[in-house]
Amino acid sequence: MSKFLKVLVNSILILAIIVAGGLLIPPFAGVTTVIVDDEGMDTNLSMGSVTYAVALKGNPGEGSKVLLSEGEGQYVYKVQSVDGNNCILEDELSTDGGTIEHTVSTTMKKVILTVPFVGYVSMALRTTEGLIIVGLSVVFVIILFVLAEIWKKDDEDDEDDEDNEDNEDDEDLEEEEDEETEVQLSKREQKKLKKAQAKREKAEAKAAKKAEKKEEKNGKEESSEENVEDTSEKTGNLFEETENILAADIAQMMNEQEENPQEVQETAKEEEMTVQMEEEKEEEAETDGNIRFAIPSYTKDELINKAKEAGDEPEVVEDEISGVTLLDYSDIL
Repeated sequence: MSKFLKVLVNSILILAIIVAGGLLIPPFAGVTTVIVDDEGMDTNLSMGSVTYAVALKGNPGEGSKVLLSEGEGQYVYKVQSVDGNNCILEDELSTDGGTIEHTVSTTMKKVILTVPFVGYVSMALRTTEGLIIVGLSVVFVIILFVLAEIWKKDDEDDEDDEDNEDNEDDEDLEEEEDEETEVQLSKREQKKLKKAQAKREKAEAKAAKKAEKKEEKNGKEESSEENVEDTSEKTGNLFEETENILAADIAQMMNEQEENPQEVQETAKEEEMTVQMEEEKEEEAETDGNIRFAIPSYTKDELINKAKEAGDEPEVVEDEISGVTLLDYSDIL
């Protein structure tokens, strides 16, 4: 409805502008404007009509219409024929009709257009009743414009409500689609979670196996360390015993040095050599990651042969616990 009222208001405004322009602008442009707005006017034109005419340039053409001004009268005729400066004019607008002969003069003008009913506006503006009607028409147009704006707002509100409803429907559809996608995603996520749990279980099983293997290795290493400690303790005791024996032998050698100085010196050197060899082997055993004890590195036969070559016959002493073989030079000293 608001659109119809707007169209109506716009049409009225456009018509009013055209009428006002048609009555006011042509006289300023040099166009003769004949407005029939008085019943006592001497003319053959209809009441309320407006005729526009311009000056002739030369003789009028046959069949054309001319405006002839005679005193206060304004008449429109049709040209039947032209003979020089004379022409025969026919009155088609009067009831009695007829033809007249007239010379071409400056009072004769060529008619461009005749518009009916427009002259009534001029008549209305010239009377009090007409001014009242024009004022009421203006008020009516304003009311129509206000109603059009009000109904436009109502229509916009209705459209907004419909849009909101459509948006709500769209949101509901989107929510349903989101729920469906969430369900689908949840299924996928469940599958992924199952796969992840299976992978975790496998990883935990592998880690447990690795931990068991490490524990076994650690147990073996601890047992080997204990064995090494036991062997080191045994060897330490043997070293102490040999040191004590060697210390006793050296003391005896010092006491008997005056009697056999050369033999004492030779035996002392041999004992020092054996002690140095034993100390070097101890250092090598301590620096080695995998400790290995071999005291002495010579075999029993090699030691006996060396003693015989030196002219000595020491007593051979074997330790059953450690498996170490020693040569006792105490009797010789």
